[in-house]
Amino acid sequence: MKRTYYIHTSGHMMREHFRIYLASCLAPREALTSIPACNMHTLYLFGNVTMDTSVIGFLGKQHVMLHIYDQYGTYAGSFFPREYASSGMLHVRQVASFLDPGRRTLLARSMVAATCTHMRYALESFSRHVEGEEQELLRASAECVLQEQARLDACEHMSDVQAVREQAQQAYQRAWHRLVQRQGELPPTAFQALLRFGETLCYTTCLERSYHTALDATVGFLHEPQASGFALASDISEVFKPLLVDSLVFRLIHQGLFSPEHVDSHLDGMYLNERGRQVLVRAWEDHLQTAYLHTLTYRDAIDRAYRRLVCYLMEDPEDAPSERFILL
Repeated sequence: MKRTYYIHTSGHMMREHFRIYLASCLAPREALTSIPACNMHTLYLFGNVTMDTSVIGFLGKQHVMLHIYDQYGTYAGSFFPREYASSGMLHVRQVASFLDPGRRTLLARSMVAATCTHMRYALESFSRHVEGEEQELLRASAECVLQEQARLDACEHMSDVQAVREQAQQAYQRAWHRLVQRQGELPPTAFQALLRFGETLCYTTCLERSYHTALDATVGFLHEPQASGFALASDISEVFKPLLVDSLVFRLIHQGLFSPEHVDSHLDGMYLNERGRQVLVRAWEDHLQTAYLHTLTYRDAIDRAYRRLVCYLMEDPEDAPSERFILL
């Protein structure tokens, strides 16, 4: 089974046969770290790593996506290998669905409904770890999200869907952020640094899974296509963020696995240091392999969301009633 590799050290990356080697700047030339590219589907670079075109070309042939972060742990960009699962018909159907107000509204409505469901699951999960006023606040917020979700059935335009989405997010974020503030275990800047880094991991994971489909990641339905960025990856990552990122961040804070020592004190705690990134990355990989529904993992759930989207887009609009599409 292919896996994801995370490189936190700096050095020079080179290729030899079917393996990638990393020569660390802090180790002797003979001490090379071997990375089997045939056993890899994604590579994250957090250190200052140099490489030549032979490495880039080899990663492209192996369909390995490369995500690059700068020295502060800020997402800088991704290397997209050449598409191998392209479909002209699916691309036409995807763009046509975006241009069709009714079909786009349906797809956006389904995504917001799935997001609201995950928000409620996350709030209910948080409420089991607190008592008293905090628990009541979380339950009240979950009820507000449920009420907004019930309004989606009456939404016939994108503006209506966006309004419901905004109201639900406000209710959720208000309770979620207040919960972390009341625990008082992390300064606000450290919490935001942890949350931002987790969001980039969620975004890049959804982007990587979209590459293995014939979908165009630049054409989304909830987010508007931009001159740069991948709107569809933003759509799917927003759906899974409450359960993937927020739940993981809460667990790390609640169990004392993350502390102010994991942020860079020289930058006012606005960025994670190397230790903090390693803590979150290890927890992230474990979290992706946990059960989302029965034996279905979170990574499998993301794949299933993309597959259902593909199936819906490839159906004949005249034969596919809009009510048949459910993202989750």
